[in-house]
Amino acid sequence: MGLALVLVVVAAFPLPPTGPVPSWVEEVELPTAPGAADGASRLLLRDVQVRLAKTEERFDHMAWKVLSQTGVQALSRQEFEWDPAWEELQLHGAWIWRDGVRRVAWHPEDARVIQRESSLAEGMYDGRLTLIIELRDLRAGDVVEIASSTRGQNPVFKGHFAGRLFQSWAEDLERSRFRLSWERPGKLHFVTHGGASEPAVSTEGGVQVFRWDLARLKGLRLEPSMPADVEPAAYVEFTDWEDWGEVARWAEGLFKLPGDGTRFVTEVARFKALPEADRAAAIVRFVQDDVRYVGVEIGENSHQPHAPAWVLERGFGDCKDKSLLLVALLREAGLEAWPALVHATIGKQLPRLAPSPNAFNHAIVQVVLPSGLRFIDPTMTLRRGSLEKMSQPRFHHALVVKPGVTALEPIPLDVPDVATWEVEQHWQVPQRTGKATLWVTTTARGREASTLRRQVKSSTQEALTRDQRRSREEDLDWKLTPVKVTWSDDEGAELFVLTEEYETAEFFKDEAHQFHVLSLSGDLKRLNEVERRWPFALWYPLRVKEIIRYDAPEQLSASEFDLTNRVITHATFELAVNQQVTGRTLRLEWEFKTNSDRVMPSQVESYRRVSTEAWHQLAYRVNVPAQVGEGLSVPSITVPEIDEPSAVGAWSMVGLLLAGTLATALLVRSGSAKKKAAARQRTDPGELASSPARVASLEAAVRLFTSLGCPNGHGWGVVDESDTVRLGEDQVTVLSRRCGGCDAKEVRYVKLG
Repeated sequence: MGLALVLVVVAAFPLPPTGPVPSWVEEVELPTAPGAADGASRLLLRDVQVRLAKTEERFDHMAWKVLSQTGVQALSRQEFEWDPAWEELQLHGAWIWRDGVRRVAWHPEDARVIQRESSLAEGMYDGRLTLIIELRDLRAGDVVEIASSTRGQNPVFKGHFAGRLFQSWAEDLERSRFRLSWERPGKLHFVTHGGASEPAVSTEGGVQVFRWDLARLKGLRLEPSMPADVEPAAYVEFTDWEDWGEVARWAEGLFKLPGDGTRFVTEVARFKALPEADRAAAIVRFVQDDVRYVGVEIGENSHQPHAPAWVLERGFGDCKDKSLLLVALLREAGLEAWPALVHATIGKQLPRLAPSPNAFNHAIVQVVLPSGLRFIDPTMTLRRGSLEKMSQPRFHHALVVKPGVTALEPIPLDVPDVATWEVEQHWQVPQRTGKATLWVTTTARGREASTLRRQVKSSTQEALTRDQRRSREEDLDWKLTPVKVTWSDDEGAELFVLTEEYETAEFFKDEAHQFHVLSLSGDLKRLNEVERRWPFALWYPLRVKEIIRYDAPEQLSASEFDLTNRVITHATFELAVNQQVTGRTLRLEWEFKTNSDRVMPSQVESYRRVSTEAWHQLAYRVNVPAQVGEGLSVPSITVPEIDEPSAVGAWSMVGLLLAGTLATALLVRSGSAKKKAAARQRTDPGELASSPARVASLEAAVRLFTSLGCPNGHGWGVVDESDTVRLGEDQVTVLSRRCGGCDAKEVRYVKLG
């Protein structure tokens, strides 16, 4: 996560023109709000009208009933966004209805245009502008009405059209009205999803018209942790693309390889000087690690990559820029390589979607190796190992951009046959009382190795030691003194090992010590609902191993321990538990793997029962040994505290997949349910304006946002610096982030210094 700076330039951009509603638009009356409505506001109207002739024109008309002061705060600021590279915005009006009278509610002096680069944290510039207007004298009981239109179409699509129109929303809606006028040659297709009503199709004045008019629509019932490819909203797709082959031919025109350029020739010569067996891996590492991810996605470059020479001269590019560069260099090395279009989050959905470029938001590369086809994501950094064994990106389907392609191509999912994330706690207790030593060894393989490698190598030794100690103390509920943190990196085998050493003044508390797993408490996901309408997302494919080794101060007797060796299975996961005593050592071992990426609604009851049984195996207590000659107290297996952990949104998992990881840091992988429950009982740092958190930088302040998903299970958007306020003598910076799937918002208050 990074800080997305909001660039605000007042008076640098003129206000867009205002004017009457276009003559082609049909007038629509506002519906009335139901008498028993409550809450902050009530959505009365969503009226969308589209005209597709020589260009694309879209009219947006909305209205809300304001029900409370909270609604006043939410609706008094209205925003309109457009891309000035190819689009024109016109504001038709913002009005307030009160006592049956409609009046203008905005004035030019209360409006401003800003350039808000909301994806700057991800290294992307899109050049979009935002018009912000502040409504005057809005009160509870008023009706807010706004109308605007845009005109223009991105020339990169060569006159084609594709769009998605929703029929359901996160809130109740009195009236949903849509009208599309198709005035172009060729045929416009539509596909319905999620139980959407088919549009009525008619011919009016020689023009084909698609429309619907729906009333009293219930808001969506969203559930936590829904898989990314599950779209709960009903919607209709429109497209004039005939099939995926036509989309592939369009993309071929974008991913052309122009003139090489001096820098390109130099890099090719450098790679050709390497042994032939090493060239391809060296090229991939160069593009992944040495070419920074920065996207200048303005105008046609929203979809068209820059030339490899352009990328090399600047040392940066976005996914499509890096993909085209990688293709060019691999071909020079004698390998067949092609760009491939994918969607980073909803790849499973692609075969069900209407063909169009809108189905994709990411670009990767397909390379033909002697061992077969492999897909490589050039935006994944610090990947090591051979290309043949490098785990493939988990995007499910791709449209390979090469001649003759007519369909999507599946991307095989690499399912590990050994644990890719292994954590061992080794507790050495030389005597009944006094100091004990703890070693925590994390072994990461394959794609998980790059996860751990990125975490370690992006941090200083001091920061890494500090952050790991804090994480372990929270996970184990134990005070630790760090001794050292070391690591080893076998790049050829894609194996990274992190070793942490700590000391603790007292091992036994209240005559006992309870061991807790570090990773499995987050990997074995708890399902809180008794029943669900939508599937519940699981990490998949996931294979994790945890070991706790306890070297006791006395000889141990296996007969005095409650030991378990069993396998707990469900259709979606398997947990193997193995516990044994040998000499002075107690060894507890768990191996966990998922068999599916989701729990279906019909599996909820069985998953809850079996996962709870599995959770009961994730802690173990040993009692303090008795004095010599008195024997040992009998240690026993202990049912761990099973707090209800906060829900983790499936869409935030998608963000992690996009980054090529199952977790962005050990702090995420090792978070225990106990820690999460405690966090809910206290005020998080910076949560209150009256007690802002002190941070060294805005980048550090971003770490205060710890929840992976909003309360409805969606993934959070990027963090914005939204305001600066003064409290007494202190200047406080306000940071916020919004949910991508609903109206949820999270705020933190910080003081710099």
